[in-house]
Amino acid sequence: MFGFWKRQIDRDDAPHKPYDAILGELGEAIVATRIAYRRPGRIRYRGSWWPAECHHRDVILEPGMRVQVVRRHLITLIVEPDWEELSR
Repeated sequence: MFGFWKRQIDRDDAPHKPYDAILGELGEAIVATRIAYRRPGRIRYRGSWWPAECHHRDVILEPGMRVQVVRRHLITLIVEPDWEELSR
């Protein structure tokens, strides 16, 4: 009985990744066509091409850059830049 609670507590302490009901746990993608604020582009995510948007006003994502998928709106994936890569 106590083992169950310990496992539950351990699980709750783990960092939570974004999750989508259709895609499951969200993660890293690669920009295929330029993405800017209010200018959607495309990304390669889990072997498929997806339309994508970034809601950061001062960020332009160029092809080949890594991004994080943070949520989905209909068939468009919302992404955030890999801030470490962007600062290089």
